[in-house]
Amino acid sequence: MGVTTHFFAFDPSVCTTAPTIERWVEQGALDAELEVADQARSWLKPIRSPQLGDNKRWYDNLAGDFAWTRAREQVPAEARAEIDRWLSHLFWDAGEHGCACARGPIQVGEDPNEVVYDRALLDHIAALECSLLPVEAALAFEFAGEPPRTEGLHGSWIYEFDGFCALVFAWQEVFERARKAGAGWSLLRWVWY
Repeated sequence: MGVTTHFFAFDPSVCTTAPTIERWVEQGALDAELEVADQARSWLKPIRSPQLGDNKRWYDNLAGDFAWTRAREQVPAEARAEIDRWLSHLFWDAGEHGCACARGPIQVGEDPNEVVYDRALLDHIAALECSLLPVEAALAFEFAGEPPRTEGLHGSWIYEFDGFCALVFAWQEVFERARKAGAGWSLLRWVWY
């Protein structure tokens, strides 16, 4: 099964209907290859992420989720709660361990994988960023020896501290780039299966 992820920062004040890929294509803001048309560049910008966009990299999120689910029990409670709040907005489905805000991106089309992070949520996620140093020893403890591996989907690097941090900050960078795209701008994420 192939997975492609697209991110677009956009100015919601320009959108008179719910922002979706299909509507933007119909309006001529995007072409069939999902490239932004010249006339839409003032309010719609693609955010490309080599770390998150393609099929293989999307599966790294599953490995990152698994790594944190295992490692979090080894992290001191105060740091664990702080990291839980942040990661629950990135790639980890935290359940009752997540952020107390209980906010998430808004589904905008028929596809539940097409969602919008409004500006308030983007700002909230930015404010949650914290140190990942407490995770280093926890990952080393949990994945000592031969780490788990799913051949063809991801390598063992995701269970190492540097790899785990790279995944977390790849997500954070997407949100930061959306915030810097324009005042009040939002982010659309579409995961195509």
